[in-house]
Amino acid sequence: MSAFDRLKDPSDKALAFMLLAPAFILLALIVVYPIGRLIWNSFFDLRLSGGSGAQFVGIEN
Repeated sequence: MSAFDRLKDPSDKALAFMLLAPAFILLALIVVYPIGRLIWNSFFDLRLSGGSGAQFVGIEN
């Protein structure tokens, strides 16, 4: 039996997917969270030096 024939078994494919799913979920979170945070912060006037906090500016920023 070759390696290709073993991959035809549906249970092997399900196992491979279950083992890879956590890595894909973690990768998606690592990519999606900063992009979402970037979009969220773009609607506020943020000062890194402190101040009175973030002020909502909408699409003016």
